[in-house]
Amino acid sequence: MLAWEPMTIGSQVTAAGCALALGLSISAGAQAPGGQIRADIVGWLAQERPPLALTRLARPNEFLWSLTRRFYAQRDFQPAWHGDGGDTSVRDLLGRLDRAEEQGLDSADYSAALIRALATQRGNVDNLALLDLVATIAFLRYAADLSLGRVAPAAVDTMWAAADRPVDLVARLVFGLDSGRVDSTLDELAPPQREAVRLRAALALYRDIAAQGGWVEVTGSEPLAWGAAGPRVRLLRRRLEVTGDLAPGDSSEVFDSALEAGVRRAQTRHGLHADGIAGRLTLAALNVPVAARIRQLELNLERWRWAPRDLAGRYISVNSAGFSLDAVDSGRTALTSPIVAGRVDWPTPILSGLLTEVTFNPRWTIPSSMAVQEILPEVRRDRGFLYREGIHVSDTAEQAVELDRALIPWDSIADSAFACRLWQEPGPRNPLGHVRFGIRNRFGVALHDTPYPQGFSALARALSHGCVRVEVAELLATFVLGGLADWSADSVRAAVAQGSERFVTIPDPIPVVLGYWTAWVGSDGTVEFRPDVYGWDAKLARALKRAARTGRR
Repeated sequence: MLAWEPMTIGSQVTAAGCALALGLSISAGAQAPGGQIRADIVGWLAQERPPLALTRLARPNEFLWSLTRRFYAQRDFQPAWHGDGGDTSVRDLLGRLDRAEEQGLDSADYSAALIRALATQRGNVDNLALLDLVATIAFLRYAADLSLGRVAPAAVDTMWAAADRPVDLVARLVFGLDSGRVDSTLDELAPPQREAVRLRAALALYRDIAAQGGWVEVTGSEPLAWGAAGPRVRLLRRRLEVTGDLAPGDSSEVFDSALEAGVRRAQTRHGLHADGIAGRLTLAALNVPVAARIRQLELNLERWRWAPRDLAGRYISVNSAGFSLDAVDSGRTALTSPIVAGRVDWPTPILSGLLTEVTFNPRWTIPSSMAVQEILPEVRRDRGFLYREGIHVSDTAEQAVELDRALIPWDSIADSAFACRLWQEPGPRNPLGHVRFGIRNRFGVALHDTPYPQGFSALARALSHGCVRVEVAELLATFVLGGLADWSADSVRAAVAQGSERFVTIPDPIPVVLGYWTAWVGSDGTVEFRPDVYGWDAKLARALKRAARTGRR
């Protein structure tokens, strides 16, 4: 028999004792079924930390336990999943948990089997309090995972930050139970962004592909190109048909123009050079198992839970894994631009911020970390470096005073003692180019132009020091300033041509999401995949595995 087991050090506590600890009273009616359930709930909830027996069964972490205690305290510890509508609410909860995979979650994380087993034993009054508590914890865990994410991003990687988005999960539980809409209340907590909605559709598609057996592996390592023939060509056809890159029905073993077009489509979807030749990289991308692609979709859906939910008007979405930027206005993509993102050893962070300012012809203040790690070694090797690059040196006082570069003892300054500010005036060598977009964030990351457009010609563009270089910065400035009077494409060009530094404040700051999307769905329904250039998919997968095992975010 499963019954409540509130424990103290070295002894078991009675329901009455727990009630006294909480300042409650147990009436004589406690012997009635409803009274006994309430008394047992009081017993379970007496402790500030989850009882060991309940931890083994439902794995509530401290966050969930505090929510559970608050929920029952608000209702005077009356059972929530019994009485009128109780059976329906439990059934609706189980239905939602059974479909957790639709959201990229795992129903096994939410004690669905235990809830189902307890629900079939409603005649055993001793287990009803446990059913009530486990159902409550399952609802709160699922709601938290769905709306906030299964891990705390910053706790996994200091370069990951979630949007500040408080959600009153207890209020959602109360509403779901009182309205008889447990299922739909949980659905409403799913990430609503258009990108997340598309990812869920792609996840369903790839799960269906997996259910039908996945796809064949194209064996061998020799490239396949137009004119090739043999069984491997037929395998390639079958592989491309499964994901819709090639129309089905042709079993030819000859590599023809239709197959070449299908290879190009697949290459484009995987961020490869679309030459129509199924070479080493193309075959490697096609041979990734469907289970791995499903996991990739789930990981990217998890990251959308960290993003702002209210992206209904104008916003900018940056994808450091896909090296692209979208400027969106009321659900319509107004501008798409290639970008250069951070290097593997200097990655662009995951964050959400507000674009508050546009600077034309900006002065560049070199970050101190970059000054110490990259500029100082150059100066020590070559005293003329600062002069050629037009880099000035100042002290770090509030009213900075420029220092004579020739008088600074560069060789004798230890890296840890370097306390100068390096900066560069606007001009053709300035790495910020002609336009900088200031974003509020703790990393000091910004979007900006660049004088080196050749960087955009590469497929993999992880080349910067964390900031995001935008190929069409002037067009982005036109989008950002489009809501302001006196700003048009012509006025943007004029501000750039003027050559002097000019600041423009954005009265209504524009949300910016710097994301890391290795999987996404285009507006035409095309499912795109990219390599895990920073290794962050793998890191998130490990963190989620730990969270599932321990119950801790």
